[in-house]
Order: sequence, then structure tokens, then C-alpha cells
Amino acid sequence: MASLEQYTFRFDGESEVHYLARAPELGDRVSHGRDLWVVADLSRDGVGVIVVCRPPTNPSPGGNGRAVEAHIAGR
Repeated sequence: MASLEQYTFRFDGESEVHYLARAPELGDRVSHGRDLWVVADLSRDGVGVIVVCRPPTNPSPGGNGRAVEAHIAGR
């Protein structure tokens, strides 16, 4: 089993912590609530990785980036 790292996803004032086997990349799409967001920035703090997400500028299907599940791994 791959080791999991802590990722804190930030969505316009809200945060979610998830443990993932791989880091999201800039431009990846992540789900939050019922919406898709785009990974806009990544940084590291003393605990894990901070993933800053923004609403997509182009909400049409087929935008850039892969879809990434923002769910807790190992359910």
C-alpha cells in the first residue's frame, strides 16, 4: 500500500483535510460540495501540503486538468 500524506484543501474560506497517495497538480479539478474547483496553488507547511482551489474560470465540460477525487483514502 502506498504511503499517504496529509493534504489540506482550501476552498474560498473553507478547508478539508484528506490523506492521499499522490499530490494533485496545478490545473487538476477537485470536488467540493456539489461543485468542481481547480487547483490553483500548492505549498508545504510543517504538517503537509496546502492545496488552494479556485472556482473554474471556464465552467464548461472538458476543461484543462484531470479530475481528482477529494475524498479520504482507504474507505
